[in-house]
Amino acid sequence: MDVYIPGDNQEKQLEVLAELVEASKKLGINISIFGGYGLDGLYGSLTRDHHDIDVLVSSEQRNDLVQVALDMGFYEHKESWGKKKYKRKDLGDVFYVEVVTPEKLQKFMEVGEQELFPAGDAAHLGNTVFKTPTLKGHKYVHEVQTKVAKEKGWEEYRHKENKEKLFDILSNA
Repeated sequence: MDVYIPGDNQEKQLEVLAELVEASKKLGINISIFGGYGLDGLYGSLTRDHHDIDVLVSSEQRNDLVQVALDMGFYEHKESWGKKKYKRKDLGDVFYVEVVTPEKLQKFMEVGEQELFPAGDAAHLGNTVFKTPTLKGHKYVHEVQTKVAKEKGWEEYRHKENKEKLFDILSNA
């Protein structure tokens, strides 16, 4: 893959990711970062700009994670596609922390809890080490989201090619 150099806004996003991960660990909240940042974390390097941090958390710990986000200056924005979106003014209009809803998590869990919440941290971006789904878990989530998008007549995932390249690289690593 080509070398990607993050801009200032993405550097801020990485700081938010680090703060979210560290606060969750400190409070014993078991989160798993999926989607773009999760795959980049498995790869060990940023591959593109991101517009969100996708977070998996158990239904029992969801309110605790939401409180962490609120304490970090985020506010509840809206719910969309099985994720509750949280925004912070200093991160621009199109960046969110997205926390999966219990209903969506239940659908994703069909792949197996160990695929979404592996025992240890397997991802890293810079000095931030975090939990992310296994490659099998990421692929399953991607399949579920693609299926829902097709059923609803929504546009295909806009970073599909990048994600497929990462799947290929990580599968052959």
